[in-house]
Amino acid sequence: MRAATLTAVCKLASKISNSSSLTPLYRSIELNMEKVRCCSEFGNIEILTETTDIANPVLVDTAAVLAITGSLPGDNEIAFTQNENKICWNSGSACGTLNAVFSEHQIQELNHANFPWTPSADLANALVLASSACQAAAVSVGLYGIVLEPEGDKLHLLSTNAVALASVTIEKGTFPELADFFIDPVTKKKKVTLRPPVPGIIASFISNCPNCTLDVTAEGIFIKGDWLKAHLPVSIPLEHDLKTIADKFTSAIQVAQIDNAAVRSFITRARALSDKNAFFTVGVKVEAGKLILTHNSIASSSEQWFLAEGINPTLHYDSVPLPADMLMVSLPHIKSATFDYLASKQLVLTGTDPSFVYVVSGGEN
Repeated sequence: MRAATLTAVCKLASKISNSSSLTPLYRSIELNMEKVRCCSEFGNIEILTETTDIANPVLVDTAAVLAITGSLPGDNEIAFTQNENKICWNSGSACGTLNAVFSEHQIQELNHANFPWTPSADLANALVLASSACQAAAVSVGLYGIVLEPEGDKLHLLSTNAVALASVTIEKGTFPELADFFIDPVTKKKKVTLRPPVPGIIASFISNCPNCTLDVTAEGIFIKGDWLKAHLPVSIPLEHDLKTIADKFTSAIQVAQIDNAAVRSFITRARALSDKNAFFTVGVKVEAGKLILTHNSIASSSEQWFLAEGINPTLHYDSVPLPADMLMVSLPHIKSATFDYLASKQLVLTGTDPSFVYVVSGGEN
């Protein structure tokens, strides 16, 4: 097996393998003759590979394998042999050993057989965008997660941290009929909740492995591709109905196209000039057909106006301080801004491909 091949396989497996876990099994990968397997709190994965020459499955530390393969030229062949409680490896002029990891637990076999959901091409991107408002450092336990909610022929993916809300809408396609297990006890609607890092893991798997199909059951989300199988957990419902909140921001009358790259440059500069360890905000105001950004700190201040195509020159909104880090998360995917809610200190940013709405709430000046 080429070192580059094993590196790519282990990097994908490391999405599941948890190097911080206290459980040895969860920090390890199982090398087999023609596949790699691993499991952790984040799920379970099996990847078909080129032959490893390992006849009897053995657990080894995932980070250790990556350290070895990542240090070798990618085109080098790497060979393994088993020797009592060690795995010997050899690649060109380099060689070494790895201790086997012993665990009283075993990785469960992935035998799920039904995969009715062929995801749309934009599902991976939608999962990443929908996760943009869900950050562990800023989210309460009751809001920590991504919601997948089918409605008609659409699938809505949403998250919030009470300051920002991200909402993505894609085609529902063959998304499976959800079991009663997924009925939200408050709203009585069926929806799936995924806690990070699961949304990002799913996005990575379906982006890297061709022809992935999925299923959603009370036991979790199952994935099957050309050379990959995976099982990932689902979580309990969030405390609030995010779709109802997102529906409050559907009006889009005062809309203007924005130069997201220029806005990102301003925020990057303002961050460098901001006071260390201070809560970092950027003022947003609309005046005379211009979008104006401001930033003030103890030692400096900045202001820059941007031409916003389509903005009504009669609009006027006083400066609203918005959390700059929340703005930066969404900007690479934003095409336009909606000012309908700026009087209530809320800025709505939108993007396309897929349909993306990002709401940021401001505070007092």
